[in-house]
Amino acid sequence: MYASDKIEKVMKYIQKIANTSSTVLLTGESGVGKEVFARTIYELGPRSSKPFVKVNCGAIPETLLESELFGYERGAFTGAHSNGKPGYFRMANKGIIFLDEIAELPLNLQVKLLRVLQEREIIPIGGSEVVEVDVQIIAATNKNLEKMVEEGTFREDLYYRLNVIPVAIPPLRERPEDIPLLALHFLHTFNEKYGRSTQLSQDALDVLESYAWPGNVRELQNIIERIVVTADDDLIEACHITPLLKKGKRQYMQQRIHKIIPLKEATRAVEEQLIKMAMDEYKTTSMAAKVLGVSQSTVSRKFQEIQEKMSRGEQIGRNI
Repeated sequence: MYASDKIEKVMKYIQKIANTSSTVLLTGESGVGKEVFARTIYELGPRSSKPFVKVNCGAIPETLLESELFGYERGAFTGAHSNGKPGYFRMANKGIIFLDEIAELPLNLQVKLLRVLQEREIIPIGGSEVVEVDVQIIAATNKNLEKMVEEGTFREDLYYRLNVIPVAIPPLRERPEDIPLLALHFLHTFNEKYGRSTQLSQDALDVLESYAWPGNVRELQNIIERIVVTADDDLIEACHITPLLKKGKRQYMQQRIHKIIPLKEATRAVEEQLIKMAMDEYKTTSMAAKVLGVSQSTVSRKFQEIQEKMSRGEQIGRNI
């Protein structure tokens, strides 16, 4: 579900690369939905009738990760299954293996993964024979792998093997047009799941759209589920939404002119302060627009620009 130009560009790019079996590296903040995009590549590609195997590299204990990935032969170690285990790579043969949280992979296993990428073969624990595997690898991370390479916590050669086709997923705060669509999609899903008929008022949607969503799509999904489960009334208003959202620690300084600056710059700074004050008091873009005497779309667009500035650590009116 999307309406933003940014996701449209990502989807067009994915459609272009899906017909290949090249290694893909999905990057983006936690909660942006990297698995959804991985499955989209799978569904659009030539391997869609073959297995799609997801592995969360950060959720499996390091002591078990090697055997889970590459499998083991019968009697390989104490407690091993009597018939051995094929491992995720062999389970994904002819299909796609999705390695989520790839940055959490220990260095010793990074070497073995590099071998799979280079040779397309594995050696199970306790085995002596090489097993060929035909898999496409899609990896994902919310970490800066380039920085990890510089710090020595991620192998440089593996990084370049993974980064054949990079796909950056933008955070939700950079694509506010998608928020109402996603909110209504999740609302429909959870209404069906819990047998409810909950609806979101326009003001409630405005509040959702103006929020920065540090937890991205996952946070939005969780908020909508909580609303559906706990709501006393079927119609959800803005006042029901606001207490559920995290209060940011943003501080906007009062605008005071200490030197002569261009009038256009001063006007912009005061405008930003007024929009922030209106949003703090009235919570919704529709109400803020009424008191400011402008259109709702203007307030929504300008308030989103203010939030993006703050997320980049820029101080509003830094020359005022």
